[in-house]
Amino acid sequence: SDLGEDATYKKRNTIENTSIIMYTSGSTGKPKGVKHKQLQVINRLNYMWEVYPFNKSDVVSQRTMVNYMPSMWEFLGGLLRGRKTVIISDEIVKDPYKLAQVVQECKVTYLTIVPSLFRMLSNLGDTFKLAFKEVKVWICCGEPMTADFYKDFRKNFSEALLINDYGATEVNGMLYFDSSFPKKNSYDLPGMISVPNVEVYILDDEKKLLPHGFPGTIYIGGISVSTGYLNDQQLNKEKFVQ
Repeated sequence: SDLGEDATYKKRNTIENTSIIMYTSGSTGKPKGVKHKQLQVINRLNYMWEVYPFNKSDVVSQRTMVNYMPSMWEFLGGLLRGRKTVIISDEIVKDPYKLAQVVQECKVTYLTIVPSLFRMLSNLGDTFKLAFKEVKVWICCGEPMTADFYKDFRKNFSEALLINDYGATEVNGMLYFDSSFPKKNSYDLPGMISVPNVEVYILDDEKKLLPHGFPGTIYIGGISVSTGYLNDQQLNKEKFVQ
């Protein structure tokens, strides 16, 4: 038969196709498959490339477990821009001295961390500052950032840029600030803004938009939002609003 007439061969992959499925248990303890389009991953990469661009000598580290959203940036962000990417095993990440050695020897400049890992590394003292002195962009996610952590980071790495990335598996990163953002006072954190092409709303119980400063529920829109949970239509109806 003429393959040109076969519907199978007429199909083409597009950026609207599902590209990844990430599993999250959240607070329930029951794993849920979260589907994301290629477009969502591309938007994430473009945001980082445009807001925090590489130079020719930059080196990206990949240390986040692959079932967490930040790993997509770590795996693809540098490679798709022709930058060296160092894959760091879980065994090394759990050993502060080994991690410091790899970061220093490979001259890593982009590093994704959680605050608890930073605190563990800070116990190395002067070795910590020396080994991580080339890291110019620190991406913090996965755990809440506190004002004390922010101050501690700025004290140790005043010339580096600290990015606080806030999100969830269902939306990837949606809000962020970095250490170049202005602060209202010494004990506050900078205010967050939304990632490009992502809309963030605070709504009341009737899903009506609330005025600035009023507490409510966060609703996320735009291309960052997952296309739904895998094989769970009931949960999709509960969590996703058309």
